[in-house]
Amino acid sequence: MSHEHAPMDHDIDFAIDVLKKSNTAGAETAIAWLQCLERDVIRRCNKSWGTGHKDGRELERLSSGSTSIAADGGQFQRRVQPWMMECFGEAISNDLGERNHRFFEESTELVQSTGMTRSEAHQLVDYVFDRPIGEPVQEVGGVMVTLAALCLAAKMDMHVAGEMELARIWTKVEVIRAKQAAKPKHSPLPQHVAPHPCAAIRNAALDVDGLANEIRRVDGNHSLGAGALAEALLPFLQSSPAPKQDVADQWYLQDTRSYVGNDVMWWAKDGNGYTTDVSKAHVYDRASAFRQVAMRGTDRAWPKAYIDGKTRPAVDMQYINHAEAIAAQPSPSVSDGKEEKC
Repeated sequence: MSHEHAPMDHDIDFAIDVLKKSNTAGAETAIAWLQCLERDVIRRCNKSWGTGHKDGRELERLSSGSTSIAADGGQFQRRVQPWMMECFGEAISNDLGERNHRFFEESTELVQSTGMTRSEAHQLVDYVFDRPIGEPVQEVGGVMVTLAALCLAAKMDMHVAGEMELARIWTKVEVIRAKQAAKPKHSPLPQHVAPHPCAAIRNAALDVDGLANEIRRVDGNHSLGAGALAEALLPFLQSSPAPKQDVADQWYLQDTRSYVGNDVMWWAKDGNGYTTDVSKAHVYDRASAFRQVAMRGTDRAWPKAYIDGKTRPAVDMQYINHAEAIAAQPSPSVSDGKEEKC
């Protein structure tokens, strides 16, 4: 099997397009999940290292030898303890569960900053937890060795970075205490967070991963077949409650490339191509309509209320005025600060 993967971001864009046309309850949630997946596919580079960044300059200065750094790991470990006691006291400092959570959080932030994706992280979590439990002392050794190897590859000095962070957090004792006091009880999370938009569909999507025969694993990585992904997601969406739309803020989408006579071509319901019959046109909410307009330069969004007043049921282009329609449409109650392209 070839090790070359099809561009996942293009596949996901196609799957999102299929879901948009499906008019299926829950499609918006599935699209949100796919968009999260798409962001993970595009790896983020770590831009915090380099001479143009304050921390980068400081690391260069320290690692050049202008400041004496104690390389004794045991000494560094002992010097962390007074800070722990000052911040948290003995009980929280010695709470192994709490220390597990914070170590996992920081190590995840490190690999995220150097390019690991959400998808890779979830795959590795499943891989590790499906294996026998390791021996703690050996695993600490593995952490130290692999951290050193990562820092070598990323051109970072782990000892210098550790000294810098310990010095920094000594100046943040009160802030860290307050954050700890506000931490949700019985939760691994360091603070209260709103549910992630991907969470509602994640379990269904994991099931889909096993069902869609076009989703293949190559050396542990996923190669997505967009058609299979979108098709397999749909059964999970049928039972989802249909999102409520503000009747005053519903939209039709016109394909401006063609007309039947003077009649406008609309995106049809259920992904059935185009129609001149407005009663068969798909109804979009504002966000979906303008997202598609942004993606497809040939589409134009029209307020549903305006078009319904012109219906015969087809709409003759000579009787409608786009500027007039948009001017008559109420502004959205919450603005995201971005100009909408119609």
